[in-house]
Amino acid sequence: APLVAKTAGAGDIDGASKRVAEALFLANVLGAVGTALLVLRPSTLLNIVLPSTAPAAPYALRYLQLRSISLIPALLSSIGFAAFRGLLDNITPLKVSLASNLLNLILDPILIFTAHMGVAGAALATAVSEIFSGVTYMCLMMRKRLL
Repeated sequence: APLVAKTAGAGDIDGASKRVAEALFLANVLGAVGTALLVLRPSTLLNIVLPSTAPAAPYALRYLQLRSISLIPALLSSIGFAAFRGLLDNITPLKVSLASNLLNLILDPILIFTAHMGVAGAALATAVSEIFSGVTYMCLMMRKRLL
């Protein structure tokens, strides 16, 4: 946000766009590595914070696996949030967060109870709302010519 604010404040939208592109590149690289680790070694990572003998371990493992699909979109969402703050626009991130949380609020009971997915439904609802947020921010940043 500070680098975007500095360049955008100076009227350099191309510079702001370059800062956003750099952040997106890093997010995609780090997100891909993180997703690969979560997909290939979820138990190893989970055992760092939760013993495999814990009653919640099987639920936590499934939750982690499902949430891993939204790691990159969650990072893109964070960058979008920061980019708009850098443009001194706090309303757009508020609207995106509100819509994303509303989507999660609607999907949670449907997937948890109606679809009988339990904890996996909660993970999927959150992943879908994070993907929605990431895609929304990408579209909005393209519209603002930040991409």
